[in-house]
Amino acid sequence: MAQLEAQKNMSADTTPLGPFAGINNRLPDHKLGIVSRGQKAGDYLRNAVNVDLTAAGTLQRRKGTTLALAGADCHSLWADEQGAYFVDGGDLKTFPAGEVVRSGLTPGRRVSFTRFSNGDLYWSNGVVLERIRDGVSEPAGLPVPDAAPSVAGASGGALPAGWYQVAITLESPDGEESGSSWPVAVQVSENGVLEVSTLPAGTKRIYVSPCNGDVLFHAVTTTASTYRFPVTPQQGAQLQTLGFRPMPAGSIVRVHNGRLLTADRNGLYYSEPYAPTWHNPLRGYIPLPGITLVEPMQAGIYITTADRTYWLAGADIAGDAALVDLLPYGAAAGSSTRINNALDVAWYSQRGIVIGSRDGQVKNMQEDTTATEKASRAAMLYREQDGMRQLVSSLFGAEATVAAASTYFEAELVRKENML
Repeated sequence: MAQLEAQKNMSADTTPLGPFAGINNRLPDHKLGIVSRGQKAGDYLRNAVNVDLTAAGTLQRRKGTTLALAGADCHSLWADEQGAYFVDGGDLKTFPAGEVVRSGLTPGRRVSFTRFSNGDLYWSNGVVLERIRDGVSEPAGLPVPDAAPSVAGASGGALPAGWYQVAITLESPDGEESGSSWPVAVQVSENGVLEVSTLPAGTKRIYVSPCNGDVLFHAVTTTASTYRFPVTPQQGAQLQTLGFRPMPAGSIVRVHNGRLLTADRNGLYYSEPYAPTWHNPLRGYIPLPGITLVEPMQAGIYITTADRTYWLAGADIAGDAALVDLLPYGAAAGSSTRINNALDVAWYSQRGIVIGSRDGQVKNMQEDTTATEKASRAAMLYREQDGMRQLVSSLFGAEATVAAASTYFEAELVRKENML
């Protein structure tokens, strides 16, 4: 009888909790209730481990995990509708088959991926920049010829007297062209011959200027090591790749409206339009040290450093748009992800998860209620499952925050090796 009376009194003193609105560590733990119009509307959670919060404000046990593929040092998992890849030690592999696409990589260096409009998958780890085409990884673009050819004038032809300029490019089997060698000028006597020698191996395009001209035009494509022009060559396409180089490698690689982008510790580099392997060092560069994130949208590009968030407006990065300062804090490296069916992007900032819209508007989803940990690197996944839409982040090099409210209960119970 006494036991029943005690249970009755305990029931009368019990306060129901919920619906839950998420985690709040900024309020003291005795003020986590939510009041609206004078009535209780729900509660915040101080912590939630291994549970999912549903749209109805209820909690359900988070599902477990299953080993999909074993590896020694796996990182840099990336996927789209056309395939998935990851790095294991020094090997770039397909997922889930685990087939090696590229070996010999520097262990521990994270790899960034992006898909170009023609289906090529470009990837870089800051040391090399390559692309995967038809399942084969190859250098992204052809090197510039190591040296200019030897050019000389001789007699026995029909060339007008004057000065001629010659430059060469390399050509791949599928017709892709390299940057050109620097033009070499030579004087030819009346009724002379223009002789080009010491050409590199493989297929070359030779460009020649008209007599005393300063613009070079395609004259011939050849595999020979020496070529002679006894008469004025017909003018083909104008040389476009003078001074161009292959795109530099970077810790980040992205695509923006037909241009390939790479970023390293010094700044952001971009290719020529719809020519992802052509980079003009004189204009294809934005100096901005310490870039941690680059996420292109149709109308601009989000760029972050460790302590700032910027928006570079404009459909073409080569335009005159300036960097707009959006937030006084940056993002953890590697933390961005795309939100399916919303055309938005999300990343883990130094103050929690931020969502960026396609027009340059940003919103911090956690700052008002949650003091988050800072991280040097992070990974993020957008997940839709069981009617829930979630952004899941994993932090590396995290620093404990001092902005959270103190609590009366700081321990987490562990039972049967499972954290509760």
